Amino acid sequence: MTIEIRTPTVEEAPDIRALLEEHAQAAFGEPELSEEEVRSWFTRPKLSIRLAVRGGAPVGYLDIYADDSGRFPVDIRTLDAGAAGVLVEEAERLAREQGAEAVRGFVQGDEPVLRGVLEQSGWKPIRYQFQMRIDLEDAVPEPVWPEGLSPRIVRIPASAPPRNSSRSRTPPASRSAHRTRS
Repeated sequence: MTIEIRTPTVEEAPDIRALLEEHAQAAFGEPELSEEEVRSWFTRPKLSIRLAVRGGAPVGYLDIYADDSGRFPVDIRTLDAGAAGVLVEEAERLAREQGAEAVRGFVQGDEPVLRGVLEQSGWKPIRYQFQMRIDLEDAVPEPVWPEGLSPRIVRIPASAPPRNSSRSRTPPASRSAHRTRS
């Protein structure tokens, strides 16, 4: 069966979330997103979203952000090697259309497909990142502060703008790949 690439609608957020959660479980063994977060992506004017569909079912996800810097971050999620190749081609096409100088992709944890597809497509690793976690089963002990240092509570007024309005999807362990325009 062939893979169709199309622009999804916000009504497909539950299906996109399910696809991304399946990927998250395979890549790093835990859930990642809420449906509300996925829905919020559709309100971002510089974010292009695509869905890879085979036989009517979603098999891959892509988003690419048209950053003013000319470096466009791309997020591709799939466990299907055929879909991964088509999504990488679509990311490069969208980046060229929108004037990107470079495209940066991220491979999460033990992601079984995308790393190889990116490398076969000429992408080169530029950075490694690790997010670490500890499960706290007991109460956290009070910290011992150095002499002369004391904590204080910072109160941010409700009217203050958000400090970071970008998506908060830092992968647990990722490898960043980069492709410059040729």
